[in-house]
Amino acid sequence: MSATRDRHAGAATVAATATSASAGIAAAGSDSVHLDSPAELAARYRSGAEAGDAEALAGLFRPDVLVDTHVPNWRFQLQGREVAAERACVLPRPGRFTTFDTEPTDRGLQVQFEWHQGASATVVRQLHWWRLVDGQIAEQVVFCAGVWDRRLQALMAAKAPLVRP
Repeated sequence: MSATRDRHAGAATVAATATSASAGIAAAGSDSVHLDSPAELAARYRSGAEAGDAEALAGLFRPDVLVDTHVPNWRFQLQGREVAAERACVLPRPGRFTTFDTEPTDRGLQVQFEWHQGASATVVRQLHWWRLVDGQIAEQVVFCAGVWDRRLQALMAAKAPLVRP
């Protein structure tokens, strides 16, 4: 996997370039993949989620993965690789990641991203904690700040201006 560092609004972002579906993968069955590193897993997740390709994402999850999602005023849980992969593709379309930062933890990976939806300028910010087992996501805890349209972004800018070091 190759990665580039870029800057977006002053924040460092790891932007992994797309890799072929077989790069760095050891097959562990027809519907599973095991990657050589958490960075490769994050790059494949980013690529699949950005493309809206649930089929490409499914093998990144263990068959019994638990997804515990926290959204404004609600929480829900899902279990199973297919529903986890579908859930990763629900970002507003068309759109793209403008930041996608990862940090290893002792049990997995922390992922923070910002997604911008095309011309509408809608923004989604999420923080994920992934517990990894044998190179796959065994548990995913998601904190979503909600979907921010232009009006809400302007209100936040006026009431709580962003300060960056």
